[in-house]
Amino acid sequence: MPIVGGATRTRPGRPIVWRPRYQTRAAKLRLFADGPYPFISEQAIVKSGKREHWTYAIDVSYPQFDSPSADFTAVNRSFADPARDTVDDLVQSEFNVSYDQTFDLFRLNRDVVSVWVHSEMSGLNIDISNTGTLVDLRTGRVIPPRTSSSRAENGERGC
Repeated sequence: MPIVGGATRTRPGRPIVWRPRYQTRAAKLRLFADGPYPFISEQAIVKSGKREHWTYAIDVSYPQFDSPSADFTAVNRSFADPARDTVDDLVQSEFNVSYDQTFDLFRLNRDVVSVWVHSEMSGLNIDISNTGTLVDLRTGRVIPPRTSSSRAENGERGC
């Protein structure tokens, strides 16, 4: 397929400009096909601007669980509140900053989704962060990490 101005043409006159986004969306749709539909939407905060002597460019996305089958209020707050707080702090900061946050979903089984949040901030320093959260789709709650002692109590062995 020929490349034209960074876009791949599938048919003459029909460029696909956002190919990576479409690939990600297709992967998410395949993920959702396994088991009950999890009703997870993408929320975004996009801001750019110039303050007195500095500029900022912010592109943040985070998941929101919309399923009516459970109360996801606490889970949604755990993704939305830090995103909003970070955006507010960066807009008010007094240095040039660029901040991007994305997320990926992995369906571990019919009832559990792993949310991986990746963020990159560049300004005075470069900061890269990755966090993972397991969400139980039946209960609408975060599944806490298991400690080594809880594994030992269940007779499991691990590294």
